[in-house]
Amino acid sequence: MHALPAALVEGMRVVLGDRVREGEPLARHTSFRIGGPADLLALPDTVAELAEVLRGATRHGVRVTLLGGGSNVLVGDAGIRGIVVKLGRGFSRLTWTDGDGVPRVRAGASVQLGRLARAAAHH
Repeated sequence: MHALPAALVEGMRVVLGDRVREGEPLARHTSFRIGGPADLLALPDTVAELAEVLRGATRHGVRVTLLGGGSNVLVGDAGIRGIVVKLGRGFSRLTWTDGDGVPRVRAGASVQLGRLARAAAHH
């Protein structure tokens, strides 16, 4: 595990409480049940919380890895450096609007993580 800036970790704790964990074994969060620790695991439940995680990481120049639900992911024994984001239960159903204002509902399994991250960054 690598040390992250204390201000970043404390900021994440203010936003997420016990849903931010230092040195969390990723084996607990993947379908294959293998993988070393995340420097910091964040479990946001809302787009606003995800946005705060992304802003904090950007402010401190820390890498973010989106884990999604943890399905079909292999994590090495060395783990993942920076912040790993695993989406919480609030992301099981999302509504998108595509410029035309028409809502399109998507289940959590089909959420495009890149699109979600971009939306949260603009939130």
